[in-house]
Amino acid sequence: MKCLQSSLDIKAPIIICDDHIAIRAGVMKILEEQGITAVGECNTVAVLLDLVRQYPNSIVITDLAIDETPLPTLIAQLRNQSANCQIVVYSMREAPSTIGLCYEEGVAAFVPKSAEPEEIVKAIEAANRGERYFPAAVASELANFHVDRRAPSNVLSSREMAVFIGYAKEETVEILATKLGISERTVNNLLSLIAKKLDVPRSAFHHVARRYGLLDVL
Repeated sequence: MKCLQSSLDIKAPIIICDDHIAIRAGVMKILEEQGITAVGECNTVAVLLDLVRQYPNSIVITDLAIDETPLPTLIAQLRNQSANCQIVVYSMREAPSTIGLCYEEGVAAFVPKSAEPEEIVKAIEAANRGERYFPAAVASELANFHVDRRAPSNVLSSREMAVFIGYAKEETVEILATKLGISERTVNNLLSLIAKKLDVPRSAFHHVARRYGLLDVL
């Protein structure tokens, strides 16, 4: 399937990769309204890499963690197939740490799935020009992330924050498990993950939470 000439003059082949067929169909519809036809769509890394081999220098619109493949690994695999392919991340994950990772890995654009359809079009236009694009709200989150990338709110998910703050307030693993409706093993796993993300031991959680004014939260 050949990429059509459009009013946007997008010359690069476009490939769409997402776990959900409805998302792929939605993005294709947005593109078709602009006179653009994607050269392929898929839901696995293997097929995505094959498409990039067939269409080098393409613009890849992809969700995060396809086939549970970490973003840095996916980007390395894509660029191994085509060094100049442009990557547009289209995701529901809007945490500053996720946006920061995408920026640092050199993606052309990050567009949240909650954004207006025009944002994905703007991202493709920028990628086609070899530029980078982050919508205003995303750029704001990115700026905050780089101001203090180790702030718990920039690094932890909502559940991790609940565990972190509870533990910082000296709630026991048993209490947290009951309060959050999860197992004690899950709480311990989350505590280990939080310690790794913040790069501090559990014993320092209270100090970190106080530093960031989180002891009055929740």
